Amino acid sequence: MTAIDTNVNSSINTNAKTGLKAGLMPTRVMPTRPQKKPMQRSVRVSFDTGSSAKRVFFQITGTLLILTSAAVWILPDPQVGTYFVIMKLLGSLFFMLCGLALLMRNHDEAKPEVHFDARRRELRVTQRNNQGRIETLVTRGYDSFGAVYVSASEIELWNSDGTPFLTLPVPEADLRSELRTQFGSLCA
Repeated sequence: MTAIDTNVNSSINTNAKTGLKAGLMPTRVMPTRPQKKPMQRSVRVSFDTGSSAKRVFFQITGTLLILTSAAVWILPDPQVGTYFVIMKLLGSLFFMLCGLALLMRNHDEAKPEVHFDARRRELRVTQRNNQGRIETLVTRGYDSFGAVYVSASEIELWNSDGTPFLTLPVPEADLRSELRTQFGSLCA
């Protein structure tokens, strides 16, 4: 052994208490997680095509119809026959049912949603059931589509045999660009 070898061996003596080699500092090696790319987040799109002005109009109209169904009975009632009372009853029932239908028209919980999962490369259509739980109605991989057309306001998904599968309104430009990158070569 040379003088250099003995110096190296003497500096690598282990400490009995800590189990560390003398002269060396313990270093922790932290495992790194792969970073999520900014364009690979999941995209959620609903089937709602109505604007908020349209929604407010239907809610106000529905509320007015329900109030009208109650107001029919408050109006002064001249002494008329039983046919008029039956007509008032049918009219108020009609106004009430139409008002409820307009209020429930834009009920958000019943509408299905489409999830584009970039990590799994699949499309899921989900909807809330009667108990309020989310159920998956359809699951399809991106590879099962024949073509994807992204236009100025919507996205169209086509099957491999050339039949249309789904058309969704996508009014936001950043969502459309994310969907273009997710589908990649399928986009036409």
